[in-house]
Amino acid sequence: MFKEKLSIFSIISILISLAGMLLVVDPTNLTKPVGISLALGSAMLFSIYSIFSRKISLRTGMDTLEVTGFTFLFGSLELYLLMVCSKIPLVQHFLTSHEGFQVFAEIPLFVPLHWNDLPLVLISGIFNTALGFVLYFFIMKETSTTLAATQFFVKPALAPLLSFLFLGEPLKVMLILGVGVILIGSAFTIYGDHLYRKR
Repeated sequence: MFKEKLSIFSIISILISLAGMLLVVDPTNLTKPVGISLALGSAMLFSIYSIFSRKISLRTGMDTLEVTGFTFLFGSLELYLLMVCSKIPLVQHFLTSHEGFQVFAEIPLFVPLHWNDLPLVLISGIFNTALGFVLYFFIMKETSTTLAATQFFVKPALAPLLSFLFLGEPLKVMLILGVGVILIGSAFTIYGDHLYRKR
């Protein structure tokens, strides 16, 4: 859509990072087709969303903060409408009668928020989510979609490391190898983008 050319470094990076993700995820544990399909669909939709968001930013001149703000606003409205729809008896029956979808029928429309929970909510909303999106779109606007997409591969590498540091979850050998492979793949992307911009 933006006519960005994939360099040999980008192609190598994608292949290496995908191999690293397979090591992290461990395909032998992927036994539920519904979960796999939803994960792939989610990744595809977010990729499309990222592309259109960048196109909107470039076409309208909106900065990354504005794009992120409108995204959160309309996304919140959409999620709330879906939550309301899940309370319709026919929809609720469909969700509860299909494996893996029961959780969507049990989402409360209103949850009381205690003052003790407010700091965690603010940290999650402002720093983890909003700031992360702003930085992501800033990178995409200032560099390339390919370079910005490296965060998709880095996240599976960072999550287990942070879980080990803060939650004490054990690190498996395959996971450590996968993280290393993902970081190597990401390095290829960064180096390739650096060479491309020196031309």
